[in-house]
This record gives sequence, C-alpha cells and structure tokens, in this order.
Amino acid sequence: VDQVDQDENDPPPANDRIESIRDAIRQLDPDDAEHFTQGGLPRTGAIEALLGDDIEATERDEAWSSMQ
Repeated sequence: VDQVDQDENDPPPANDRIESIRDAIRQLDPDDAEHFTQGGLPRTGAIEALLGDDIEATERDEAWSSMQ
C-alpha cells in the first residue's frame, strides 16, 4: 500500500483545522468588541489574524459550538 504524503500547501485535515480555530478562540478576549460580536460570537477576522489564514463562518461556528 502506497502512503500518500500531504503536500505542505494542502489544507490541514478538518479536525486539526477546527482544533486550531478553537486554540485561536481561546486566545481572544470576550470583553473586546474587536474579538467578539454583540451576539457573543468570536469574530472570524480576529481568528484569522491569529491563524494567519482565512476561515469560513461555518468553521468558526463548528469550533465555537463544541466549546459551549
């Protein structure tokens, strides 16, 4: 069986990506309006700034809901 190596430009596996997003959310300040919306959701822009990568709101939602 041939092993398939992941190219360094490939996105990380979904579970790793969600865990990375969770780690970024943990670094945010819930009292900072630039980090969290008035509705209490972490801002995707704040997460992206920490990750250095774009994320989808659905990814943020999945990570956030698993932390509640």
